[in-house]
Amino acid sequence: MLSRHLTLSATQLTALMMSLLSQLMMARHVGPGRALDLYFATTGFAAAAVGGIVVASTYLVPAHVRSALDRSASPGDGADAARDCLLAMLSCGALLSVLAIVAYGVVGIPHANGASASWWLLLICSWLAALLSIAVAGASGIGAAHGVVALPMVLGMLPPGLIVAYLALAGTPDVGELALAQSSGVAIQAIGLGVLLRGRWHVRHPHWPSIRSLIKLVPLAALGAVCFSGYAAVDALLAPRIGEGVLSHQAMAQRLVIAFGSVASAGPFMLAPSRMATLLTAGDRDAAWSYGLRAVLGLTAVMAFAAAMTQPVGRWLIKLLFEHGTFGSRDTVAVSQIVQILLLGAGPMLGTAVLFRILHGLHRPKYVAAASLAFLAAYGACAALLAEPLGPDALATAYSLAWVGTLILTLGLVRVSLRSL
Repeated sequence: MLSRHLTLSATQLTALMMSLLSQLMMARHVGPGRALDLYFATTGFAAAAVGGIVVASTYLVPAHVRSALDRSASPGDGADAARDCLLAMLSCGALLSVLAIVAYGVVGIPHANGASASWWLLLICSWLAALLSIAVAGASGIGAAHGVVALPMVLGMLPPGLIVAYLALAGTPDVGELALAQSSGVAIQAIGLGVLLRGRWHVRHPHWPSIRSLIKLVPLAALGAVCFSGYAAVDALLAPRIGEGVLSHQAMAQRLVIAFGSVASAGPFMLAPSRMATLLTAGDRDAAWSYGLRAVLGLTAVMAFAAAMTQPVGRWLIKLLFEHGTFGSRDTVAVSQIVQILLLGAGPMLGTAVLFRILHGLHRPKYVAAASLAFLAAYGACAALLAEPLGPDALATAYSLAWVGTLILTLGLVRVSLRSL
């Protein structure tokens, strides 16, 4: 068991390093500015549109497939359940994508390259990658139901790996081709998972009543996860209006914070829900509340300490890693400043994510959805209000303020839920 945990941790760390390498290559070869802003705006909006369904897949698919396997000794029942889940998730994703593409055109995100072939390639590949990511999440969920965990993590290195390969070989990088490399990686990832998990899923004879019942579950689960992806749509809409290069700096800083946060929160994410379940089964609500509060405060303290260390250590590290080629000293200062502000909100964000898992364990998905939507509304409102007075730091400041408020709200919802047991 210990060796398996170590293997998974090493695989996760390797995947994070590959993702970080792709960001370093983009910073050095493309550089913050008009082209990279366009790339992050288009890919970010597409990912934000279906991000809730992607996260919902990680909740719903393993539970549904595992339930089917537990009810029957026939592997065919598990494959039927996997088929129904995949079709339900992809149907919701396709519908949502159509609506989001219409919204994308209506709101008029700046098209820096007009209607050039490069921009159309970027647009098509961004939405293709977003839809394929639903299939990847569903396939990963099927694997998780069967105990196959490391394989999806390994294949997850393909999209950033192809980005690295493209940037290493391209003479003059093009954002359309960059999106093509990314979407190709996601496509290969989806195909690879489908082939390697063959026999555990199929598409024959869809059972539409089951698919329709699953589709009804998706909206609430997706709303509960929209806070972890929807912020990218707000960034895509507001950042270009603040200034050129702002979205590039914001996106790079976010990826650094996400990488650090995923390592810092690995323990609480794995241990908190099961520990809470044990305490609640024993009827000790006070101990459950105390444990959840300690987990939240611990994550917040770790990220606050990281924020305090950004100036003496973080700026030097960003300079060492990023400052080369088209990424200059002014970019180092801008990214490190945004990282410091984001870290102050990352602790409350990670703490809220742990509390969301606890609320799901308490069968309160509506509470999760309410808190998730509250964050998105608060973030959008704060970002719009702060855009003019704070300029490039507006998005990061709004992000942190919104997560602090959402954490307080979620703590209250957990407390109310525990008292009602």
